[in-house]
Amino acid sequence: MLRKILRRAIRHGRLLGIEDPFLYKMTSHVVELMKDPYPELVSTREYVAKVVKNEEQRFSSTIRIAIDQLTESLSRIEKLPESERVLTGDMIFKFYDTFGLPIDLIQEIAEETNVKLDEAGFNAKLEAQRERGKASWKDTPAQQAKSALVPGPEKTIFVGYSDLQVEDARIVGIAVGGIRVELLRSGESGDVFLDKTPFYAETGGQVGDTGLLEGDNSEAIVHNTHAPIPGYSAHEAKCIRGTLRVGEFVRARVDLERRLSIAKNHTATHLLHASLRNLIGFHVKQAGSLVAPDRLRFDFTHYTSLWPEEISEIEDRVNAIVMKNSQVTTSIKDLNAAISEGAMALFGEKYGDRVRVVSVDNFSKELCGGTHVSRTGDIGLFKIIGEGGIAAGVRRIEAITGPGALNRFREDEQLVSQLEEISRGKRTELPMILERYQSSIKGLEKELEQLKYRLAKNKIQAILESALIVKDVKILTGIVDDLDKSSLRNLADELKSKLEKGVVVLATSNSDKVSLVATVTSNLNPKLHAGKLVKEISSIVGGSGGGRPEMAEAGGKDPSRMAQALQAVGAYVASALVN
Repeated sequence: MLRKILRRAIRHGRLLGIEDPFLYKMTSHVVELMKDPYPELVSTREYVAKVVKNEEQRFSSTIRIAIDQLTESLSRIEKLPESERVLTGDMIFKFYDTFGLPIDLIQEIAEETNVKLDEAGFNAKLEAQRERGKASWKDTPAQQAKSALVPGPEKTIFVGYSDLQVEDARIVGIAVGGIRVELLRSGESGDVFLDKTPFYAETGGQVGDTGLLEGDNSEAIVHNTHAPIPGYSAHEAKCIRGTLRVGEFVRARVDLERRLSIAKNHTATHLLHASLRNLIGFHVKQAGSLVAPDRLRFDFTHYTSLWPEEISEIEDRVNAIVMKNSQVTTSIKDLNAAISEGAMALFGEKYGDRVRVVSVDNFSKELCGGTHVSRTGDIGLFKIIGEGGIAAGVRRIEAITGPGALNRFREDEQLVSQLEEISRGKRTELPMILERYQSSIKGLEKELEQLKYRLAKNKIQAILESALIVKDVKILTGIVDDLDKSSLRNLADELKSKLEKGVVVLATSNSDKVSLVATVTSNLNPKLHAGKLVKEISSIVGGSGGGRPEMAEAGGKDPSRMAQALQAVGAYVASALVN
């Protein structure tokens, strides 16, 4: 919605003749006007300006592409009989929703070409989108079906913050394939509901717990735990011995090692979040996460990639808190009180009046229902293994902790040792050795391409002698073995230079991929267009392409049909010359 508002303003700026980004310059005035009721705007002033400028720059290229496509569509419709000159609702919705073109701008451009708009069709598409939006927050049939599986009004009591084993958990419900049943036999899988559980149900990015359910004469493996609706834990279990029955008591035991690994990664996620805000800026907000036993993934709002130095600094800050072995404390507080004390809340997350606050000294404080270590030293070590963009203004960091970080360190050491052995050099010399190898490889590759090109040139005379003549146009075609695209273009140009009036089409294949190059002498334009020619014949080899009137390229997937594609050139040229 914000993007559409910005784009409408950008469009009005264009109507006033403003082509360059301008809105971002106005954000400072907005901050001054609104800083009293919204003091946080002052600390995010630069970030807001950069985000708006980035959106202006992105939309400038988008609007050019959209208007070009809209104009092309309207030009085709304009050629139809007057009664059929209508831009369909689907097309209008595409330009409105995908490209962000305002409907009044579409209307204005359409009127210039005497094309009417299918407004009824567009409104129907718009209404359908609104209904889908409503369905996302209403109880859907799928959600209602999940609710029907819940065994009763009493919610599951979660005791897993302090206890990882419960001796007397009562089975209050079982569901198999979406149907409530009374028992789970050996070999069968289903969702088991308990009155109380130490198993954490997957939520807030943290994966669900695994473990065992053990009765007097039964045993089941819990592969995952999830919440079909908030407050109810479903244990995805497979019975491997005996029979689990509703009403029976079982010992519920969480996989301890896995839970501890998850806790390390969850606490590390909080420390990462705090480090990002302190180092990069307070505009950083969590935009998604995954807390698993083997890794953590953290998505956050930021407008550009992180520098290697920034990533190292973030690692240093997190590990400094880890080595400090600070206590991780949890408390239950009133929501407003927690927020006023500086606790981070996630946008879009639903919170009750009373919330759980997880704190690490004065470094990190977040509202969180997940499981954590008791002291930061339990994390062991924090290592970032990846950083990149996943959407406009959203970045992703992947990291590992504890045993995962130790294993990564060992793997890296083994890799370095292997490289030392192969290169017969020391680790400090490896970059220089690899650079030398890379330079040598590039030189050899260049020599190889030159050799291939010289061998290919030997075919020039044979191609010239096999020329096909249509009217007064000479057509040269040939298959050349294993040439790169650049060499193929050069060879085609060299052949064309020997023609006064003609067409050259060459083909080559490499790793089951076909490359085609077509050139046409300038005196054959506009009757013969190289781009249209190569597009036509490339379909024979399962590909596509195009280009300029005098030079064009295409690719394909079927080398076995290269000869057939080249044979089609003569027929195409003959047809083009007649027309």
